[in-house]
Amino acid sequence: MSAPASAPHDGIKLYISPDVYAFEPAGQSAEKAGAVLTINRKTGDVATKPNMDGLLTARERTMDIYGILGLLKLSTTEFLVVITSRSKVASLFGQPIYLATDFRVLPISSSVKSNLLSNPVEAALLAMLKTHLYSAPFYFSYGVDLTNSFQRQSTHPVASDLSKPLWERADERFFWNRHLNARLIEAAGSNAQVSPFILPCMYGFLAIKSATINGKDFVFGLLARRSRHRAGTRYFSRGIDKDGHVSNFNESEQFVVYDGEGGAVTGSAFEKEKTSIGGRVEGKIRMSYVQTRGSVPVFWAEVNNLRYKPDLLIMEKPETVEATRKHFEEQTQIYGTNYLANLVNQKGYEKPVKEAYEQALQTLENDKVVYTYYDFHHECKGMKFERVMGLVETLEKKGLTQDNFFHYDDSRSGSKVVREQDAVLRTNCMDCL
Repeated sequence: MSAPASAPHDGIKLYISPDVYAFEPAGQSAEKAGAVLTINRKTGDVATKPNMDGLLTARERTMDIYGILGLLKLSTTEFLVVITSRSKVASLFGQPIYLATDFRVLPISSSVKSNLLSNPVEAALLAMLKTHLYSAPFYFSYGVDLTNSFQRQSTHPVASDLSKPLWERADERFFWNRHLNARLIEAAGSNAQVSPFILPCMYGFLAIKSATINGKDFVFGLLARRSRHRAGTRYFSRGIDKDGHVSNFNESEQFVVYDGEGGAVTGSAFEKEKTSIGGRVEGKIRMSYVQTRGSVPVFWAEVNNLRYKPDLLIMEKPETVEATRKHFEEQTQIYGTNYLANLVNQKGYEKPVKEAYEQALQTLENDKVVYTYYDFHHECKGMKFERVMGLVETLEKKGLTQDNFFHYDDSRSGSKVVREQDAVLRTNCMDCL
């Protein structure tokens, strides 16, 4: 499968002068006619030009980049963040998937002096930014949407519309650098030539492996997508906000892809990697299963007191009911019935969190929210993780069936969607990391 015509540029030549940053399509993108993106270093304006003619009068240097992560305003000035190195980690439907491995952070204003950049506040913020860039795994692809599940890519009216640019089809929750692209997205609203310079990145985990079973080739994958809303580190980000976003929300998708009775084929949609043990799979049949996890959706926090355990604070705010309602309205709209598995301890330090969660749920009166408490630490004490099957059996009795998964078959006439997943298991412990 080739990348859509609206795909982001897979290579860019960045020209740097005192007046402008100019981005010229390179790599395979250079074979297609494409405009040059410019960022005026004096005004900050984003625009496009037909070509490089007359654009640079005092070129300082050039560099090859693999994408624009975005623009970020810190305390004193705005910075441009670009991807300067990448590592191919997998291929999906014939399109490579990359991990961003190196970056450059460049000031927009050419008048920024070194003493300004040595400002202690700015220096601290830059250090935090660089720590995040090099510690967070950012995955991206020019031809595959990593932000949307298989089901959304097949059934959602926007996510399934390949005539739209990748950034527009992306699930805004998992488009990690969407805020950094706000000005580019605004410019693309009136100038479609900006769109190929917008590259959605997913923050999370990705693993894709192939295997041969009974002479047939399969591809197995696991993606964990981390939401950009209310993200944070352990202890510092807990609970919910007024808009219904919970801390450290993740969507995990397991999938298997194969070609049915035909077995292996020539012209793989999944390219054989060095670590693969199976053959090549076109991907005619696709099945996936989605789960979610996130912080307990009430207002609560842990306050650092310099002791081993921080102080636990349950905030009894009047807006708790409305925030919890917003959260589950969004979750049920996206995923269908939510089967909740609460794994926090029912005794001791974590008990108030369990009680606050259950109290909030009592006010919902939403038949698409089905709650189950499971004392994980007690039931699985002594590494007896096989006992978690007790939770699975309880969920099945409440209606979460084993055949509730997404199934796509390209060989079918008419609709290719055989089955849709219309329920999800939402799990929480204290951290949900």
